[in-house]
Amino acid sequence: MMPIIKKIGEKKVTAINTHSHWDHVWGNCCFQKSDIISHEKCRKLLDGVWEKDLEKNKKYALGNTTKCLPNITFTDKLEFHKDGIEIFYSPGHTIDCISIFDHENKTLYVGDNLEKPNVSVEDDDIETYINTLKKYISYKPKRIMAGHTLNLTEQDILDTIEHLKKKGD
Repeated sequence: MMPIIKKIGEKKVTAINTHSHWDHVWGNCCFQKSDIISHEKCRKLLDGVWEKDLEKNKKYALGNTTKCLPNITFTDKLEFHKDGIEIFYSPGHTIDCISIFDHENKTLYVGDNLEKPNVSVEDDDIETYINTLKKYISYKPKRIMAGHTLNLTEQDILDTIEHLKKKGD
């Protein structure tokens, strides 16, 4: 996180945990004095698995990984009207996923709910996952970003829906 912290400087930071996987939350400790947002399920999951995930994945730790849980949680959505930002519950990859839509520049950030070539599915509720992906299309985003893949398209969403339908059959 040090290169990011240096780039940010003294600016106010709000961190967002899109889901509870270690590669999305270990940086929380660098923002202990900031707002850290997640779905309430994410916070609960993190509280229960932090130490186990650290032990299992410690070879990937680069620096401090002190347990630091989100301090702002929600169930359905959280809106920052002044900034045009909407953070919403979007179960799919995991049961605790959230996504972010910037209404001003029409950018959708989907965490790990979209990836190429195929998504990793940890929750068996394929129908709910597909509904989340259909919701993404309804936002009519100009730009779609994911946790591990940049510059996705609406076609990638449609392809993922088809992939999930086959998986569910």
